[in-house]
Amino acid sequence: MAIDNVKHNRVRYTFYHDSIGNVVIDEPIGFNDDDLEYSRNKDYHGVFTLFSNNLEFYGSSKTIILDIYNTYGINSKLKLTKEVLEEDTTQVNTMLWVKEYEGFLDFTTLSYDDIKATCKFNASSLSSLIKSRESTDIEIERTTTLDGREIPKINTELITLTERDVLVVNQSIIDGTQILMGTAELTPLTKVVSNQDDDFSAQVITSTSGGYTADNFFWTSNSDASTTLNIDVTIDASANILYSGGNSGASYSTFEIHKFGWDGTNYNFIEKYTIGTISYNGVSNTLTFNQDISLSLDDSLALVLNSSYSICTITKLNITASESSSYTTTITNNKFVFIHELLDKLYTIITDKDNIVYSEYFGRTDLGYASLGSGGYTGLISGFWIRNFDENAERYKPPVISPRDLVRSLDAVFNIGMGIEKIGRKERVVIEDKKYFYQNVVGIKLPNQVNNLTRDVYTDLFFNELEVGFSKSGGYDREMGLDEPNAKSTFTTFVTALKNKYSKVSKVRGDSYGKEFARRKPQDKFPTEDTQYDDYNWFLDIKYNGIEYTEKLWSDRFEEKPTGVFSPDTLTNIYFSPFNCLLRHAWWFSSGFEKDLDKYTRFSSSTGNSELVTKLIGGEMYAENGNVLNYELDRPRLLPELIKFEHNVDSDIRNQLKGYTTIDGREVPNFYCLIEFINENGETEQGYLKSLKPNGAGQWEIIKANTNVRRAQQIIDYKDGQAEIFTGSSGSASIIDANVNSAPIIGTLSYVSDTSSSVSLSWDAATDDDGNLDGYYVYYRLSSVTSWTLFSTELSSATSKTVTGLSEITSYDFSIIAFDTAGLQSDRSNIVTQTTADGTAPTIGTLSKGVQTDTTFPLNWTAATDNVAVTGYKVLYKVSTDSTWTTIDTLSTDLTYTVTGLTPSTSYDFKLQAYDAEGNVSSDSNIVTDSTNASSVTWSSYN
Repeated sequence: MAIDNVKHNRVRYTFYHDSIGNVVIDEPIGFNDDDLEYSRNKDYHGVFTLFSNNLEFYGSSKTIILDIYNTYGINSKLKLTKEVLEEDTTQVNTMLWVKEYEGFLDFTTLSYDDIKATCKFNASSLSSLIKSRESTDIEIERTTTLDGREIPKINTELITLTERDVLVVNQSIIDGTQILMGTAELTPLTKVVSNQDDDFSAQVITSTSGGYTADNFFWTSNSDASTTLNIDVTIDASANILYSGGNSGASYSTFEIHKFGWDGTNYNFIEKYTIGTISYNGVSNTLTFNQDISLSLDDSLALVLNSSYSICTITKLNITASESSSYTTTITNNKFVFIHELLDKLYTIITDKDNIVYSEYFGRTDLGYASLGSGGYTGLISGFWIRNFDENAERYKPPVISPRDLVRSLDAVFNIGMGIEKIGRKERVVIEDKKYFYQNVVGIKLPNQVNNLTRDVYTDLFFNELEVGFSKSGGYDREMGLDEPNAKSTFTTFVTALKNKYSKVSKVRGDSYGKEFARRKPQDKFPTEDTQYDDYNWFLDIKYNGIEYTEKLWSDRFEEKPTGVFSPDTLTNIYFSPFNCLLRHAWWFSSGFEKDLDKYTRFSSSTGNSELVTKLIGGEMYAENGNVLNYELDRPRLLPELIKFEHNVDSDIRNQLKGYTTIDGREVPNFYCLIEFINENGETEQGYLKSLKPNGAGQWEIIKANTNVRRAQQIIDYKDGQAEIFTGSSGSASIIDANVNSAPIIGTLSYVSDTSSSVSLSWDAATDDDGNLDGYYVYYRLSSVTSWTLFSTELSSATSKTVTGLSEITSYDFSIIAFDTAGLQSDRSNIVTQTTADGTAPTIGTLSKGVQTDTTFPLNWTAATDNVAVTGYKVLYKVSTDSTWTTIDTLSTDLTYTVTGLTPSTSYDFKLQAYDAEGNVSSDSNIVTDSTNASSVTWSSYN
């Protein structure tokens, strides 16, 4: 094969390595400008460049490559530069070498033989380096890069965290029969008061005045928090005299709540709260009680039955304890780090390059940016920083996060993208609002009509389900009644033709409750205690008053005080709520909605408080569990159409691809701007670059730009119950006349039946004046909480539903809401409250026997156990040689029974079962086998 190694007069190629400096080499075979591909990253949305071909090197070029590889290995940084000779426009008859391409050989693709070496060429060494390390978890306070170079420690700031008032709801229920007896005895309940983060814990009394027994349980406050409990008690019970005779006058049972204080040795009685008295008449009485009770550190509560010489049968007992607490501390200097500094530090650590990140979105004037970016005052704080741990403490661990997790978490909350740009000879990581990568300005114009154009439905831009929020929101939701809104929410779109979920879920947390519970465990009071919050990181929404950094509250971002949440005045990170995150993503995921602006994006479910309602400054009022008309979402910049065509890439177009357009004073790469081309009909059309292979005829993939009329020029109205949208005259205002269509009127909801894990419901059909009833939302919740969970969406023809997946012996509330085709909803139906059945069978005891006779067989056994109560036993027996068992229901809770009517001198098998009030039957006991005695004969004497 003839090899052309002659250097061209107008093009030269150079190798550079620290060990050899710059060396001019022969032209690599296969270095064709057209092989430089452009491809938009699906996750980060930046456009990256790469060469798809292998370059061939011969002679001295091959020798250099192999020498570098054999000395420095697979990570060798051998730079290849292509320069072209161009005329110097500043001087007459002068030529300049101008760099056209620069990149590094990819030694992972190296192949060689006796004649040549082949290797791919990376236009960006930074992108491959980031890709190899971006998933690595990094301790952000480290002072060396991953390559071992020493760097300064990350710069941190101090912030005064907001003291979040806390609402905790907990419930304890007895639904069955409980017998309480004796003086001042405590009911055998599970914990009544919240045990969140050990703020409250069960205590066994050691000694105290008043004769309380040692097995009484107390719920004690272990926190410095000032706590007020609202105790709500309902008791259904009847009293009977235990002993007759001289004690017949003891005809009462009094329920009380006793408060105790701890003196370091004993619990001492402080005061009592009388719930009520059950008189001796054998008739069930109902007591109700509601009281706010303040607790100080180590105060305790007990539910007491004062029944002297009587017994009390409780058929239902329900206690709900709602805790409202605040925690004041002198700590005002919690460490945090701004997002811009964190991004720059993480990418410096993995790339070994300083000042590597550029972000106007997260930038600030003190960093040299022209203004404060929209996310400039966003920070990150770790669990240990919230707890104010000293970095020299034995248990301290620095915050850890990977660059990939941080960028994806920022994307989930703010809708950002990432790319790599080259400024002069230096590459940098650019992280901006995703709109930066889809500019509304034309940057590239193709001069000729395109060829071989095809249009495909771009299914990547159709979404049937939306998932936004945070992967972690506490692990405390049952105690606090799901009051935390910053969890994860899902929404359903009108799209039914495919399944494609748009998922933007942050690994960095945003919940104010978790942050608050961590704050209540500071190092100075809990130096050796590990908490579930230590290893997590939180985003902070920050403001600066010229003196200190504090957290933004509702008034900093919202027009009206939020509703549907406890203590909105102390709620932080409201801007990060799932619905508000959803709105920031709307211009992207709504790309497939433009033909269905009269449809709704509907709330499906949430793992947090879905009742929160907010109104951003200048925005609309939305509930976290609300539905939004597609028309109201931000206008998308793209449409779900992928346009493929051919257009030659000449030197002018290559220069456009490598060029920049000035937008709002910033140089933006042209490939982030609109591409204008002449379509198959000779019309001018625009779109965004998805990919380009310049070689040959030039293979382009363009995502169609949305050039539809702006929403401000459209009118929405309701006609015959349907939303209609049409284009009005320029400047026409958006009109929504919800009064044209009337909301449905809900029917009555009723309880049908229940099991241990389900409740069946039925309802009267809703009515709708416009005849546009579309269906029903079926909701449920724990009776102890305030927020509802959507279980299912039913068709308008449905009038029943079984809610499944419930916990046994638990009180739930149920309701339904009807909605019509215009998205209008009825009022909530009546609330049905039902406690699920007991589905747990008793655990059987051990069966043994007494002394049998010829026809009887006495049995006895240890008591069975049950989660509620054992109500009886079944004795089963058979002749040992038979297979059929005979069952005797003892109808009592006695632990003995004698089987009678047996046959003498016969071997029998015996076993036992226990059952409870719900009819749940235990497994069989052990089998006892023995024979009855021989029959006895009595002789009579005759005279």
